[in-house]
Amino acid sequence: MRLAALAAVIILFASPVSAQVVTDQPVGRPAAPQRPVASTLITAIDANGLAAALRSADLAGEVKVEGRETTVVGRAGDIPFQAFLGACNPAGERCADIELYAGFTGGQRMPLERINGWNNRTRFARAFLVQSGDPALQMDISLEGGLSPESLRLHLETWGAALETYAAFLASRPGTAPRAPAGQPRR
Repeated sequence: MRLAALAAVIILFASPVSAQVVTDQPVGRPAAPQRPVASTLITAIDANGLAAALRSADLAGEVKVEGRETTVVGRAGDIPFQAFLGACNPAGERCADIELYAGFTGGQRMPLERINGWNNRTRFARAFLVQSGDPALQMDISLEGGLSPESLRLHLETWGAALETYAAFLASRPGTAPRAPAGQPRR
């Protein structure tokens, strides 16, 4: 009896499928629409391109030329910052690195423990004390491998948000105000 039942099960499941529907229509849910991929990636930028990218992120950006030195000065609200270009070709026209920097002066010295606490709780931008003991904020963006224009804009928006948050953090300590950007970051 067991052998007959086993044989019946084997015959039932081993027989070929008798009905198959062939169609050129997709089976299951329709595929989600694909977002178009940016046709060009930004792998290098110059000062004018960076100033334009800052403006696309709702930050102020202006190119400053002093002698042979070209920098980009920006503002997030009323907080000034500088943008330096690095890893440039010899003509300085195609740069693969962006360094964003803001320095703050005034009031009492910021304890290093508070700066370390900020860095432990915050991603993307780095807070530190310059040689004079004044606080500063810095963020680097690499264009190595390419960024879409949207991704660069998001990085710059992140900088603006971090800068405003850091300024509020410093404002909880009386007497600290943003200083006008100097020629080079003070380390």
